[in-house]
Amino acid sequence: MDKKVREDITLGIFVTIGLLLFVGLVYYIGSRQQLFGDRVKLTALFKNVSGLQPGNNVLFSGIKIGTVKDIEIASDSTARVTLYINSEVSQFIKKDAYATIESEGLMGNKLVSISSGAATSAAVEDGDQIRTKEPVSIDEVITSFKATSDNARDLTRNLNLISEQIKNAEGLLGKVVSDSVLSQRVSNVVISLERTGVNAAQITRQVEIAARQVNTGGGLLSKALHDDSLANDLQTTIDSVKYAGRNLADASRELKLFMKRLNDNQGMIDKLLNDTATAKKFEETMYNVQRGTEDLDEVMKTINNSWLLNLFSGNKKED
Repeated sequence: MDKKVREDITLGIFVTIGLLLFVGLVYYIGSRQQLFGDRVKLTALFKNVSGLQPGNNVLFSGIKIGTVKDIEIASDSTARVTLYINSEVSQFIKKDAYATIESEGLMGNKLVSISSGAATSAAVEDGDQIRTKEPVSIDEVITSFKATSDNARDLTRNLNLISEQIKNAEGLLGKVVSDSVLSQRVSNVVISLERTGVNAAQITRQVEIAARQVNTGGGLLSKALHDDSLANDLQTTIDSVKYAGRNLADASRELKLFMKRLNDNQGMIDKLLNDTATAKKFEETMYNVQRGTEDLDEVMKTINNSWLLNLFSGNKKED
């Protein structure tokens, strides 16, 4: 075989190898970019794409299912991202799914992550637009971290100031810590507050028990509130007390007026002895006093014999 033939064969081998490598590279790139096979086109609107670029990956449950085809401005506040995904996976992506922009690692490339959506929702179709969630901006995280750091620094400064005041016995807290007498007073105040709280809790429980007994019909007080006949007796007793009180008050006023006239300069004793009108008025006054006293005594007997008194004394009347 002459030299020229060998050169032609060698050249043909290199050309064939080059073509095979080119075809393999094209196939590899096409498979990575989802250029071959059936694809489904989806769109999503973002207010901030956060550095996302065409060719970045699209993930579903952490698995690559497509790529970002195009990014264009949709309006003055949104950008439209076009996604190409594998048609075999589209049946698992629902119409209520949403897309978010994430990072591959802390400082890696951007990618689009798609959620599955509700199981009862229909699957997406070619050309559908899915919902989005805005990505977390690194600048916002840094700003928030800076604000937190500033607050922590201010808090540390205030704690140092308080520690110095306590150490130097300055301010109320410093005096409480350093002064044993004041500390004991504060401790006594705290103990008193605790006792007050315990007493208040006990009173509250007693009030609850009393209210429960009234609502459930137990006890004499509940009977007084719910029994019509008992309520009438109680009202009658109260009216009797009021009537006796009025009579006694009238008698007292008349007796006071009588005593005043008895001691004045007009000779009340002489009028009482010689003036029949005065004597008659004195007799009426004494009658009113006696009547008021008898009425009051009768009311007191009625109350004493009535079992209503047990409502306040805590005893139950025997039937």
